[in-house]
Amino acid sequence: MSHRVVQAVGAELVDKATQEDKGMKKKILFAVILCAFLLSFTSCRETTIGTFELDGTTASVVWRVRQIISLNVEPIGVFNDGLLLIQERVVSDKHNYVDIFGNVSERRTTNYKYYYIDKDGKVAVQPEHDLKSHQFPYRDPISVQPFSEGLAAVERNGKFGFINTSGDVIIPFEFSIVSSFAEGLCYVVKDGIDGFIDKTGEMVITDCSVYSGLVSFGDLPMPRFSEGLASVKSEQDDTWGFIDKTGNMVMTFNNYEYDYVGNFSEGLAIAWLNQKMGFIDKTGELIIPMEYNKTNDFSEGLAHVSKTVDHSSKYGYIDKKGEVIIPFKYTHALPFSGGLAIVHEEFNNRTSENGFIDKTGKLVIPFTDVYSSTPFSEGLTLMGERKFMRIGYGILEIVQ
Repeated sequence: MSHRVVQAVGAELVDKATQEDKGMKKKILFAVILCAFLLSFTSCRETTIGTFELDGTTASVVWRVRQIISLNVEPIGVFNDGLLLIQERVVSDKHNYVDIFGNVSERRTTNYKYYYIDKDGKVAVQPEHDLKSHQFPYRDPISVQPFSEGLAAVERNGKFGFINTSGDVIIPFEFSIVSSFAEGLCYVVKDGIDGFIDKTGEMVITDCSVYSGLVSFGDLPMPRFSEGLASVKSEQDDTWGFIDKTGNMVMTFNNYEYDYVGNFSEGLAIAWLNQKMGFIDKTGELIIPMEYNKTNDFSEGLAHVSKTVDHSSKYGYIDKKGEVIIPFKYTHALPFSGGLAIVHEEFNNRTSENGFIDKTGKLVIPFTDVYSSTPFSEGLTLMGERKFMRIGYGILEIVQ
């Protein structure tokens, strides 16, 4: 049914309604608007919205699924193992709060539930988990995590365990802190002792007493293995280094040589000193000078980094030699994935340009009325659009 057919049917029904029956007219008009609204999301299935070069061939970005999802829904992370974690607000209770001075104010408690959708937008896994609640605007850690290497952490009765993509419990609920699996291992804390477990739940790196500083990283990511190594901080002398999968320290740095070192990605790791960032290789040598305000790991041969340009911080993209490939002009930027990266560029603080760029910096998919979007992963991403005061989410797919 096209938009014209919907409008024609609506007009005919309105003409048949009498002047006295104004309530019926309003109901009919509402139904027509709602139908058109639904069509704006569902009529674009498999519609191509952009093309670009990927690995020497032409790739297309298409709407795989376009549907309406409640404003109470928020995606967490990206697609992993064909599944995307969704957080849904299910309860919002208002109640009066009385402080120590007798002042009465209204507080709101919000509860969340979590589930996973597949690439067709259908609910695939609904794990049983602790129902998290908090008083706005304070927020507790989520009780369900995205999948990684076929397993996802879920919290029950205050302890984390792991489920598989069918929702079956694989590792019991006995951990107070968990990371995510990488290269077959996952960092956990159990009964106050930290270490790495394998996919059977067995602690394979147990003597982590010198690495207990890992638990209090603050905003820094928890440890995980990448390219056979994990970045750690020694509690004994406050220095950074790398351990291998046997738990042996294979690389260390002098005291205060770096404030932080990250995990390796494509042979390079982030090094941070005095609020500036650069990259080191696996010998510990500084390959890319520490001259950037912010950066992220290399992905598909490029890293997005920021530096001060005309008194404001701008993002650009560099290669592994430190050469600028895409100029510093973006207010925000994300890593490349699937040959595309999300960027945001402002002009004179009034207008802006948003969308996915390719590795030449060409804007392949411009954003219009976009509410949110995440990087492509496994060729998929979830994008939210503002439509008629509502948010419509759809799944984009890269097709070669």
